[in-house]
Amino acid sequence: MPEQARQVIAAHYFYLLQEDEADLQKLWSSLTAAAGGAPENAAYSLDLAAPAGEAAGRCQIVHRVQRSERDFCLTLISGLAVVEVLYRRVDFEPPQQAWPAALRSIDADRGRAGALGVPLFGETTVLVTDEDGETGPRLANVIGTLASRKKPAAEAGAAPGAIRIRHPVPATRILVSELDRAVAASGSPLLFNAIDHGDRSRDFFAVSSPEPGLTLSTMLPQLDAFIKKLGRQASHFSDQRRAIADERSQIDKQVAAILHQQVVTVTNGAGTGRLEDNIAHLSRMFGMLATDALLVRQAEDRLRNGLEALDAALGLQLKKGPGAKDEIGSHYRAGFSADLEDAHTEAVRLNFSRQNAQAAIEVVRTQVELLRAGEEAAIQNQTKELLSRSLLVQQERLALQVAAGFVEFVLVFYYVLKSWEGIAGQNTVDSIPAALRLLIIGGISAGAAAGTHFLARALHRRSMKNPGLWISAAVLLLALAAMIIFTVALS
Repeated sequence: MPEQARQVIAAHYFYLLQEDEADLQKLWSSLTAAAGGAPENAAYSLDLAAPAGEAAGRCQIVHRVQRSERDFCLTLISGLAVVEVLYRRVDFEPPQQAWPAALRSIDADRGRAGALGVPLFGETTVLVTDEDGETGPRLANVIGTLASRKKPAAEAGAAPGAIRIRHPVPATRILVSELDRAVAASGSPLLFNAIDHGDRSRDFFAVSSPEPGLTLSTMLPQLDAFIKKLGRQASHFSDQRRAIADERSQIDKQVAAILHQQVVTVTNGAGTGRLEDNIAHLSRMFGMLATDALLVRQAEDRLRNGLEALDAALGLQLKKGPGAKDEIGSHYRAGFSADLEDAHTEAVRLNFSRQNAQAAIEVVRTQVELLRAGEEAAIQNQTKELLSRSLLVQQERLALQVAAGFVEFVLVFYYVLKSWEGIAGQNTVDSIPAALRLLIIGGISAGAAAGTHFLARALHRRSMKNPGLWISAAVLLLALAAMIIFTVALS
């Protein structure tokens, strides 16, 4: 059959994560088995290892059945495994009349994938025409019908295969962009995209191009893969930001409550223990905010990188220059740029909340230091008072020691005098000059009184190296010797 008669009129893409190799094997086997035939390049394996010299984004495995309406392509794009099914017309009927059969085939293949329970990353249906841009409204009409999940049907009196809309869905918007001539050799190629439709399980595109081959096999899957990955990331980061924003809001309230509490507690004289608990709580909240800020910054970086990759993919496919119509690129750039701006705004808010938490920690820490300084001042005053009392006690003790030493001196003086008179006799003692008697008895009394004091100190220090002790002992011995000598000499 001539290739012209087998021109592609529709395509459907099944996207899976690259690591889901088992599910990919099941899906590929189910789809190709239903079509029959065998792979053209059976030497390729399902690990999607591209052969040497193979361009990135091209089909690694091709399954083509002669005289069949379907061809299959398995490829790897941006970390996603893509099963591409091309639906061809098998006669010379116009594309608009061949679309119903292609759509029924797409529904059948989607039913096989659903029966397998394969977790798809996403799906996309593409309608193709080789006519010029005047067919755009009709393509938009068909996409709107599919997006509304209403099955198109032929009404009585309509031409066979003509698609009629039972219930148009005004909510569905159709975006139109001009394709670059580099991806379509001639004509005025256009790309259509259905937005805000009711079917969230897949996306819808249409291509109006006389030669859509490169667009369908390489350019559009790459662009679609970038949009799906970035959309999934943006949705995940949006949910993450909502959770982080709620957590941040709660932390802001707790920080404000703690700061308000400090005004009351300081006035009421709260202790440092409660303030230290507040510091620990604030520190935990500061750590949570720092972790959330890191997550948001990572999300912001990934969104920015994804947006740059998407912008590069759009630049390769869509027409550039003044006056070029690019509703699709503008829509996705604006949407993901808004997500990026939301991430940046949340990062700024987290940084502000983190600074507030840090400031609250410093405020409470300052109050703790002030309270501790007050406690230290009170302790110092108490210590000073204790030292003053101790000094007074020492002074009183010194006075008592002096008095006790004087009493001891007097008692020893009296008992030595009386003992001397009792032993030597009253007349013998009276015959000794009074000054000499005073000197002898005073020496004995002073030596005894001072000696006992120095002896107690030496015993306490466990050291006999005390000059006062030896001087007192010498005075005592000399006085005793003098007493003995005078007593013997005058007896």
